[in-house]
Amino acid sequence: MKKLLAFFLLSVFVASVALSQTALLNEGFEDNDPTGVFPTNSSEVSAEPRTFSTTNGTWTLFKAYRASSSPTSGSYALRIRNTSAETVGSSYFITPPLESIGNVSFDLKRGRPLKVYYSTNGGSSWVEGFVCPNTNPNSQSVNQALNVTVSNVILKIQNDSIKGDEDFDNFVVTSAGSTKVETTPSNVPTELSLKNFPNPFNPSTKIVFSVKTTGKATVRIFDIRGRELAKVFDGIARSGEIYQVPFGFEIASSGIFFARIENVDGTRTHKMVFMK
Repeated sequence: MKKLLAFFLLSVFVASVALSQTALLNEGFEDNDPTGVFPTNSSEVSAEPRTFSTTNGTWTLFKAYRASSSPTSGSYALRIRNTSAETVGSSYFITPPLESIGNVSFDLKRGRPLKVYYSTNGGSSWVEGFVCPNTNPNSQSVNQALNVTVSNVILKIQNDSIKGDEDFDNFVVTSAGSTKVETTPSNVPTELSLKNFPNPFNPSTKIVFSVKTTGKATVRIFDIRGRELAKVFDGIARSGEIYQVPFGFEIASSGIFFARIENVDGTRTHKMVFMK
């Protein structure tokens, strides 16, 4: 049976189920911005970075413009410009300051390998968060966990492709959703573990995990066919601490899903049951 997935991790509906991830930005560049805020064609792009006030705060854009009227862009309303004649990396946009960063998601039209950076010092220096896969010329939806928990953090989406412009839309950033569980001498974890509660669940659950050795850890969700559906944690997990990450989705029918954690200690897989 065809399953219709709509992950809460990418949706403002997270707040309605009282989970710890909320949508800090939910930007549809065609629909959510005041008319006339962004330039509408490449000839109007500024030679210097410019700031624009939108419904989601003040953005900084350089060689970016609205492309909703372009017959090649469809509903992908913001275009980050770059051509072989321009300096690679000279086209970007920067978000307003955020309280934290959990998941970052957006839709791409051409599948260029854009880079996503974050800064915790107002843009004085940048840390590479992730690189979008190059699926040119196919469109794609990007969903990546960053889990940056400091306040006043900003994101930069940069066009490092020499292949040309990129159109994208539906830009959503959630707050950092992983939280540490209070530990006592009787419940301090000493091994790699993974579970969720409630289980079975509908519509949401919390994925709880711990590691034996401090280091990089990832937690992914797969369907019964082994297809990756979401990455809900991708960061440093410390030994002796318990983490929990909210997760949920709406689906057309009941089914079995798997959470999998990987770190230097190895891997663990846990079965989760969704009951419609």
